[in-house]
Amino acid sequence: MAGYEVELTDDSNGMLLVTSLAIAEVTSFGTTREQALEYAMPAIQEAIAKRINDDRDIPAMVNEGQNVVHLPLLTMAKIELFRAVRTAGMRRNDLSRITEIPVLKIDQMLDLNNQTSITMIEQALTVLGRRFDLSVAEVKQKQALPV
Repeated sequence: MAGYEVELTDDSNGMLLVTSLAIAEVTSFGTTREQALEYAMPAIQEAIAKRINDDRDIPAMVNEGQNVVHLPLLTMAKIELFRAVRTAGMRRNDLSRITEIPVLKIDQMLDLNNQTSITMIEQALTVLGRRFDLSVAEVKQKQALPV
């Protein structure tokens, strides 16, 4: 699964500051590496949701890196739908017209906080000349960090 690489920086209070070069508005904190990466997820999703709402570019995701925060499949699907709509030079109303999906449902498909059916997103992507490619990767065993 893809996501965004974040940078973890020790601050003066014994916390780890989380930032992202790809999405400058992402900031979060954690006391441990695991917690910092966990807390980075909602910060990334919030930043992406704001970019979708503001109709701004969303940077490319990465598959590998030292500190990649992997996004949920549904979030990735919504990002790709948003990108496809923008690439096609469409607005949400245009997508509604060609898919015959009500604008309210289109808005829900682009809302990261809405549990949209993946089937609906797939239908919209198909109309836009896109398709899903799903892959499953083995996760390496988590190793305990030195104390």
